[in-house]
Amino acid sequence: MDTWTGPVHDGFTVRLKDMSCSGEIKYQVIIEEDGKIIYNKFFSSDSILNVKANRGSRYVVTIDNESNKTLSGKVKINSYVR
Repeated sequence: MDTWTGPVHDGFTVRLKDMSCSGEIKYQVIIEEDGKIIYNKFFSSDSILNVKANRGSRYVVTIDNESNKTLSGKVKINSYVR
């Protein structure tokens, strides 16, 4: 669904899959809405996050490796309209 101001989305899903590290897996997911942190959590395995979005807001998803080893995996972000 689009409006004259741009695409409209009701939410998005962040999938972190096949996360691996030669040592302990530890990473942080931070989600910002219009420059304000709305989610901040640490993980040690795969995860799926569902986020309700406000129309007209801007979102930034940051994944921060908390280990001193290389972290790898698949990250997929899908937006949806209800």
